[in-house]
Amino acid sequence: MNWKLFTSDANVAPPAVGHTHHKTREEALRAARNITATRVQVLYIEGPSKERIEADEIARWPLDDEVGPDEAG
Repeated sequence: MNWKLFTSDANVAPPAVGHTHHKTREEALRAARNITATRVQVLYIEGPSKERIEADEIARWPLDDEVGPDEAG
């Protein structure tokens, strides 16, 4: 399967939109949540069947060092 993480980089003019490939949905979400560069914005993730995970939903996923809602306690 092929998941794509779409980002926009405002560090260059004009801002560059690009994507990276990931094998799984979780790998793409992890990559999106771990972007720490300033002025790089996560736009969305697109799955192999063109399903999309929008930026607001991605932002709700825990970072790698956080405990997710299903993992607490």
